[in-house]
Amino acid sequence: MTADNEPIDNPESANEPEGETPEKAEKLPDDHPAALALSKANKEAEKYRLQVKEYEDSQKSDQERQSERLAEMERNSAESLQEAARLRVALRTGLTETQAKRLVGDTEEELSADAEALLSEFATPKDGDRPATPRRPTEALRPGATPTGDTTAQNPLEASLRSKLGIT
Repeated sequence: MTADNEPIDNPESANEPEGETPEKAEKLPDDHPAALALSKANKEAEKYRLQVKEYEDSQKSDQERQSERLAEMERNSAESLQEAARLRVALRTGLTETQAKRLVGDTEEELSADAEALLSEFATPKDGDRPATPRRPTEALRPGATPTGDTTAQNPLEASLRSKLGIT
């Protein structure tokens, strides 16, 4: 019999009655001692199969955990190497740590080129390199409550009205 209590196909069986198929000849009633023993053995075997599966799953998850841990360590190592290269370039070029965080590149050569570009962008111009126009506009603000200078010159309508009315 198989695990599902189905008979095993054995055509050479000597206790087959005449005219019956092998399936019917070997099928035992459910309350037969051999069928009960087989059922008990199948249940026990299923229990052991589940234990083996749980063990395999636990081993598999350990392997997966180790694999994930290894991947995380490799990623952290790559990030640390990249940061060390960035700081070496910053030290050589005179950048601050904050400026070094802005450097972009995978190799030290690319980082050095980016550092040089960053330095040239923020370099202070020399006296001969100053632009003709000032960078910041000059503000001509005056308070509204205190007029300064001749206010009549600023408004022609008011000036003509004052002159017609004789107000100085």
